Amino acid sequence: MKNNDLSDPLYLAKALINCPSETPNDAGAITLLKVALEELGFNCHLFSFGNAGEKGRDALIKNIYAKKGNGNNLCFAGHTDVVPAGPLDKWNFSPFEATIEKDVLYGRGASDMKGAIAAFVAATARHFNKNQNTVTFQNTVNSFEFSNFELNNNFSAFLIPDSLSDF
Repeated sequence: MKNNDLSDPLYLAKALINCPSETPNDAGAITLLKVALEELGFNCHLFSFGNAGEKGRDALIKNIYAKKGNGNNLCFAGHTDVVPAGPLDKWNFSPFEATIEKDVLYGRGASDMKGAIAAFVAATARHFNKNQNTVTFQNTVNSFEFSNFELNNNFSAFLIPDSLSDF
């Protein structure tokens, strides 16, 4: 990846969609995000919780915590997992092959929430081209499972662009 590519959300959105990260399978999405954020100068920490071999909320979940800068701390929170695609013959396009048709991006996670994560990164890349402030990313493979690590990090603001029924 090139830093100038990261200022375009479509670039990363397509790459994330191409990762078949059906809950709880990461399928490389967290590593892809780590590479992008490190390129922008973030210090990234990967961690997991849960149990290997378990399913549902008890499954092993990969996470990334990435921070750059000091001072006020804005946290972008998201998830790279998607619900199972179901029968592939019901799809107009392959769910894990990002496709653009008539200026619309199609693929599993385009709207929830891989596209939003790509928009976070693009906005951050553009922001750091102009300013130096603190930004944190906390992304997980299982929707929003927050641990004490995330909740005790003294964020100045916390942006979660996804509906949360149990948070």
